[in-house]
Amino acid sequence: MKTTKRIAAVLLSLVILIPSVMLWCNLSFIKTSAYSVITALLSGQQRLDKSLSVSASEIDKAASDYVGFHFSFINLYGLGMKLCGSRMVNIGNRIVVRLDSGSLVEYNPDETQFEANMQTAKKNAAALAAFKGSLEEKNIPLLFVLVPGKVDKYDPGLPYQLEDHSNPIADAFLRCLDESGVDYIDLREVWHEKGWSYAEGFYNSDLHWRPTFALRSWGYVTQYLNDCYGIYNDPATFDLDHQKVELFYDASLGDTGRIVGKYYAQMDGTELYIPDFETHFHLVNERVGWDKTGTFEETTVNRDALTEGTLFTTNLTELYYARDSVVENTLAQNDANVVFIRDSFGGALGGYVPLAFKNTSMVDMRTMKARKEESVQSIIDDFDTDLVIVFYNVGMTDAENMFAF
Repeated sequence: MKTTKRIAAVLLSLVILIPSVMLWCNLSFIKTSAYSVITALLSGQQRLDKSLSVSASEIDKAASDYVGFHFSFINLYGLGMKLCGSRMVNIGNRIVVRLDSGSLVEYNPDETQFEANMQTAKKNAAALAAFKGSLEEKNIPLLFVLVPGKVDKYDPGLPYQLEDHSNPIADAFLRCLDESGVDYIDLREVWHEKGWSYAEGFYNSDLHWRPTFALRSWGYVTQYLNDCYGIYNDPATFDLDHQKVELFYDASLGDTGRIVGKYYAQMDGTELYIPDFETHFHLVNERVGWDKTGTFEETTVNRDALTEGTLFTTNLTELYYARDSVVENTLAQNDANVVFIRDSFGGALGGYVPLAFKNTSMVDMRTMKARKEESVQSIIDDFDTDLVIVFYNVGMTDAENMFAF
């Protein structure tokens, strides 16, 4: 028995050590590292102080950017961690954690950062309340929709020594909204009440939700808009039974999976939904020069996201266009003009949000700087806006600059 354990320990050590040795012995790494050192010294980036020092970031950049073996090393290192049974993997300053479901999340154990993020979330809630006040002066209502993160509030699934920080921060954010009278939908509670599974609802190797559960959630939101804002849509419009679905298997490693490789993470496939009823859009995106007219599929579906790139570059959140487009739905069931402010979780809904309204202006705060002279306020003023929806996942409640409306 002791001999067997020793052999197993040696084999596991080799799985981890061999790729490390191969990486450091790789000729291209040596060449590019030497080049980085020389460049740094000659450019004056490194200074002769008491001793000669070489930037570690320069060497790391050489290893990351110029070594063809880089992805293979990640895969092998992840395999070693998987064989060791580790639920936490440290890669540089990033920590990947495997949940009880097998899905991966990134984790920040810094308690001081948690307190700072909590304060940021409260400031963001105050900014949203101020935004509500400015919209009220124009008789425009505001709805905030909180999208679940990958860690379930009621069953986090984290290793026993780790605590969930994202949901407590989001809870504090919503308490502030309660105090300021901002109307909101907490989709975490909807998921809990309906018994929707986080393991099924999110990609294994990415932080984002799958299109199936994005569409189910949006169906709930549109019913709320009908009941509380008088914006009518036939519930069948967003029913999965009224969509044609295409399935794609092993299409991508998500943002989290790329950190640890395909052997530690599970490769993700996805669903692509196309309405099985008549649709007609006119989509304009001045930032990138688009002007498209046609069906839902002709104007918003991005099949290139599934066919171009590799496991390490394919992005399943880009299945639909409309990140910052203006879309007219000529067959809409209502006359509402809605400004929809979204984060990356809105990507799985890029084509479906405009189905709910006559006119939709999609706003992504991450691309606002590229929209030249436009601002959120100018977009709202120029759009004859009937409603503003802010649609963010829990991770955005403490994000900088996402509430600078």
